[in-house]
This record gives sequence, structure tokens and C-alpha cells, in this order.
Amino acid sequence: MIGTMQNITERKKVELQLQRNEKSLLEAQKIAKIGSYYLDLETNIADTSLTFKEIAGFDPDTTISRQLWMDITQPDDAKNNSKEIDRCIKTGGKFDLEYRIYSQNDNKLKWIHGLGEVSYVKGKAKGFFGTIQDITERKTAEIKIKESEQSLSTAQKIAKIGSFNLDLINLIAKTSDTFNDIVEYETDKKISFDFWKSIVHPDDRAIIKKAVLESQNLKKKFDLEYRIISTKTKQVKWIHGLGEVFYVDDIPSSFVGTIQDITERKKAELDLKIANEFTENLVMSMQEGLLMVDLNGTIMKVNDSLCDILGYSEEELIGMDLPYPFARAEDYEHMLDIKDKVAKGEVPSFQLEFIS
Repeated sequence: MIGTMQNITERKKVELQLQRNEKSLLEAQKIAKIGSYYLDLETNIADTSLTFKEIAGFDPDTTISRQLWMDITQPDDAKNNSKEIDRCIKTGGKFDLEYRIYSQNDNKLKWIHGLGEVSYVKGKAKGFFGTIQDITERKTAEIKIKESEQSLSTAQKIAKIGSFNLDLINLIAKTSDTFNDIVEYETDKKISFDFWKSIVHPDDRAIIKKAVLESQNLKKKFDLEYRIISTKTKQVKWIHGLGEVFYVDDIPSSFVGTIQDITERKKAELDLKIANEFTENLVMSMQEGLLMVDLNGTIMKVNDSLCDILGYSEEELIGMDLPYPFARAEDYEHMLDIKDKVAKGEVPSFQLEFIS
């Protein structure tokens, strides 16, 4: 019997290390939800990792062809997926695409991030290899955030509220679409603090500066109504501004808040004020005496004619409670009854005689 012996210790160490590396790679793929594949472009049959099949919901012994992969790909994405693979094969470019598949075992929709590139033999495309990663959780979160942002944008538009985030270091602000609509800012560039100062109504710049400094130095919340002049139509708009300064290591870093277009409300308030002033001037100039009391019967307002009729000054009458010295004693109970009815929401008709 003749034989040979050979020391293969180093070779076995390398083999064991390769096995350990392969095991570590498979574990890493499983944790990261990343599967690998190699597609033979002659047979269109893919050799895939176990994680690849787990992601797609295939049994471990399933043979995966390119057609089978296209079959489980979401129809709207399948055409683009196939087109991108063909482009890579033709041009040698790299494949990088996010698309959707239906998991084979439970028919659940999953988001996939696919990476790949072509391997060549003597200048001819022979294989297509790469990875897929299950990014369903990330994409679901992104979609929810996008939907939330769209809802917020819609709500801001309806309420005429725009949001902003001003970087206090660079003095550049990120603003919402509604913010830009309110100030009629039509470019895609971020808004600078100098631009904002330029559209504030000249008569309101001092109060804004004071409020901003108080917000920054005293850590008070910014809450102010002021005017701006819109950039496009040069319309004077009333703004209700809310904001707060945020700090990093006690250094002011950003000013975050909202603006609301309250022009219509301010106009209504002004119209009401003018109407009230007109009514009051009209009533106060009447020759008939006017007496206004609260629900307790306390006198709140009188006109000059009543003062002349009763012989009292305005100062003497304002704040006077029941029983009035100029009222007849026999009317006192009737006046208390009137007061009670008014307190209950009734509107009684009555007539009283006063003694001057």
C-alpha cells in the first residue's frame, strides 16, 4: 500500500474562514432584509439566497425565473422593471429601482429596493447579479408622512395659515406653499429675513422688531397682529403671527411659527367699529333720553338728553343701581320683574315714568 500525506491545515483554515464569512453574510442579509441573486441571461433562471426567497415568499426549493419574478411584480411596476433591466443589459448601466411585489405566500404588497449590474464574458452579457431589499416599513412611513403633509397643506390653505422655519444663523427660512401664497412669493428660492423685513408695513416694523427681540432674549412666545405689503399685487394684508425661538446649547438656532391672513377679519372688525361709532354718535345726539343698563339693572350708558331731563351728570348716573332715585316707588317691583325676565332671555315690552 503506497500513499501520500499532505499538510492542508492552511487550506482548511481558509475554507473554514470562508464558511464563517458566508454564514455571517447570510445572517447580515437576514437582519437587513437583503437578498442576493444571480440571473443567468441565457436560461433566465436565477440563483438566489435564502433571504431573497423569504422576502418574496417563495419556498426554499422554488426555482425562480425572470418571468416568475415579473409575474409577482405589481403590474404598474413590472413594465418599468423589465425595461430597466433591458436597458442595463444593453448599455452596461447599473440597476437601481424601487418597486412593488406581491409576496407569493400571503399575497401581501411589499416595497423592494433593487440593485444590480451586468456581468460580461468576452464582451457578451452573460449574467445579471445584485440584491433586493425589503423596504416596506420605510416606504409605508414615507407614504404616511407625505399624506400627513398633504393634509396639513390642505388645512393650511383652507385656514389661510402658512408655516415657516427661520434659520437664525443663516437668516434663511423654509416656508410652506400657503405661506408663499399669502405673501405672493412666486419663486422656488428660500425666503431670506431681509425679504421678509422688506414686505412688512413700514409703520409696523418697529413693533415686530421689539416682539422678535423679546421672543429671543426673554424666551417669550411671539404673538402679534401686523401688516405686510404683498409682493405681486402690493395689497396691504393683516397677518396674525405666532412663533417661538429654539435654542442649541443656549444659542438661538431657529425661529419656528405660522402666519395667518386675517385681512377679512380685520376689515370686518373695522367695519363693525365704524358702524358702532356711527350708531353711538347718532343715539347720543338724540333729543330723547337714552338709558342703557346691564342685566343687574346697573346703568352703563346715558346720553346728554337724559342728563338734562333728569338733572344728573353723566358721572352721577353711570354705575347707579336699582332702585333709582328718579324712579317712582310704585314701579320698583315692576322694574325687578322686568330685570328677571330679561335675565331669562325674554324681551318684554314696558313703559316707565321717571321723576326729574
